[in-house]
Amino acid sequence: MHSLSCFASGADRRLVLLTPPGQPHTSLRGIATESSEDHPLLASLQRLRGRICVREGVVLPSDLTPDGRHAQPADYNSWHILCADSRGQVHGCVRYQLHSRDARFSDLTVAHSPLAKSLRWQAKLRADVSHQLATAQRRRLAYVEVGTWVVSESLRYSGDAVRMVMAVYALGRAMGGALGIATATTSHNSALILHRLGGEPFDLPSYYDPRYRSVMRVLQFDSSRPNSRYLNAIDAFDPTLLTGPQIPKIPASVAV
Repeated sequence: MHSLSCFASGADRRLVLLTPPGQPHTSLRGIATESSEDHPLLASLQRLRGRICVREGVVLPSDLTPDGRHAQPADYNSWHILCADSRGQVHGCVRYQLHSRDARFSDLTVAHSPLAKSLRWQAKLRADVSHQLATAQRRRLAYVEVGTWVVSESLRYSGDAVRMVMAVYALGRAMGGALGIATATTSHNSALILHRLGGEPFDLPSYYDPRYRSVMRVLQFDSSRPNSRYLNAIDAFDPTLLTGPQIPKIPASVAV
């Protein structure tokens, strides 16, 4: 089952939490559920990602499915925070990949990045991330990878785009706390925005990732330590995360 919850957002839009099948969490038990394992919102976010990524030259048209989706294996076992309207169109998305408590560096997506293959930087990246993993285990916190933060042209630099990142912190807190890592592009100041919201860059250089034809930065975050300017806004998410109403059924034919 996929679980869904809504948060108030701008205009006709809502922030929607889409959870993977088989990953219930007791602190989120109040969230309404949908019976479809392959919820149309997942396909809609993949179409949005495909359209934006192809337009910006991040991926090639040949990287998409025949129906225009940019689908990645991690999509199907991750949580997603979406900005969607009442018609089921997704205008923004960010992926929240929750790892097991005994995860190792080699289990993470960042372990397959160009930085992890650099003779100069691979040892430091492994050491820094392994230290963070050990800290999460010692503090009994979840460990997550956050990525694929994509927004439509109409949402870029908007409050809704920022609220999706705030919801990442709120989700981590609702689950009892989380440490995590994010790989963010420097395009459109994405990495800079994440830094201003509370993400801290590792003492590592930016790097070019040929898979996405983008310059990337690796940041770390602690759900208990966002930028203090946004604490009240993040706190406001928590009750809705726990008791959000069910959204209307989205027709399977809806496309972005």
